[in-house]
Amino acid sequence: MTSVTEVLTALTSATGKQKIEAALKDPAAILAWCPTTLVKSTPLSGSETGSVSLALTDMSYGPLTLDDVSADTDAGTLTVSLSAGTLTGDYALIGQPEEQVTMDTGGAMEALSAAAGDGGNPQQPGTISNAQFDQLQQARSQRVKLNQTAHGRALVGMASQYNDNYNNAFLCSAALRSIWQRNDSVTQMMSHTSNALDAADIAELNEAGGTADGDPPTDQVINPDDTYFGNDIPPHQKSNFTYNYQAFSKKLALYSTLLFSPDPKQQAAAPSVLNFGTDVQSNTGNTQTTIVKMTGPTVYQAVQDGSVTGDAAPNGHDDLVLAMRHIGAGTHTDDHVTLCHRMGLHVADDQIADIQMIYREARGLKTAANTENPASGDLASGDLASGNLASGPLSENAAAATYTMTLTQQPDGAITAQLSETTLNLAGLGIDTASWDGPWAAASKQALAAASFFVNLVQARITGYVEMRLRAVIAAESGS
Repeated sequence: MTSVTEVLTALTSATGKQKIEAALKDPAAILAWCPTTLVKSTPLSGSETGSVSLALTDMSYGPLTLDDVSADTDAGTLTVSLSAGTLTGDYALIGQPEEQVTMDTGGAMEALSAAAGDGGNPQQPGTISNAQFDQLQQARSQRVKLNQTAHGRALVGMASQYNDNYNNAFLCSAALRSIWQRNDSVTQMMSHTSNALDAADIAELNEAGGTADGDPPTDQVINPDDTYFGNDIPPHQKSNFTYNYQAFSKKLALYSTLLFSPDPKQQAAAPSVLNFGTDVQSNTGNTQTTIVKMTGPTVYQAVQDGSVTGDAAPNGHDDLVLAMRHIGAGTHTDDHVTLCHRMGLHVADDQIADIQMIYREARGLKTAANTENPASGDLASGDLASGNLASGPLSENAAAATYTMTLTQQPDGAITAQLSETTLNLAGLGIDTASWDGPWAAASKQALAAASFFVNLVQARITGYVEMRLRAVIAAESGS
């Protein structure tokens, strides 16, 4: 069994530094960023008012030139120092009718009105409740538990690999956000899941002779068959609001959004969502309509004993893609729906309308009328250039930075690594606003200067890329 100290010693050697250097030879590529509201209710031209959105494309950060590698064997940390780098790319300012992102796509997955200052205005600082903070901390602790087994690490790794894709899907798709926010079901499911996990932890502590006060809550089941999630549920549709039905419905909506995206990089992330659902079905017996009650401990046992498919497109995926496009276009037959079921996608009548809404949005269509050929695969959205107010290159220099990875030896001997600290600091996006001219310009300049949201997210994606590459080197060195 390779120890943390041995891995740190190997990676700080000359050969180890060469391995790290090779892993970082390519600049950090950052996913294109769809138009996101910069300023609202501002004059666009004449008497017309609307919102100004910022779109970022072709972004990268580099070069990722290695300066030094050091280790602290007592703390189990590896610190990688990189030279100064430059963020480059292109931007576009787009004037359009107002549409706000009113969903916290960065973690809480609920209405921003519950967590942010100005209805989702990105430059406004947000606050979260104590309950939301506890849920975020709880999610981090679940990640730690999952990392203790090989299959759990595979799931965490796949989620980390496509985290930016998932986040982009929510940022870019109003249809997806509306489906996830519908009836407040996600918020209620998150609260229920948190309480169920707390109940299991308290029961485990009491059983071990711990000091938890009072009797442990009895409701430890995460996916009950007699509880329904959502507001204003029609009595005749209760079965559509079980934990399982809603969870699989939300997964289907995310899969559809990625699949129908005009961005090939987003499309490439779709199989990871599909395969996750397939793994849930095969490892736990749960489907959209079949409920096998699970608690926190039984979920972990299922992950440990089960299998993880990964992100490779399954056999027959091309046929599934074509069937989904026919459903989206409204040109499907029962055979297309049956094929989806056979591939692990239970597509019910109420979900077909959601798939079609996502499909129309991806193609820039305003109505259900559609004479396009779904088999063409041409999913280009409507021309955004018609609303362009300004565009051009961006360039922002950043000073040399360090990235500290904390290594942990898991119970099964595997070594995991996570970025625990970085000194990377982007002062801005490097957008030259001198040429901005128009009734929208002053408000847009002011908003961009205050919009730390954009800078923070770009910076997080750079550090995420470096973390992913360093994690791969550490995994290879440790044999994990």
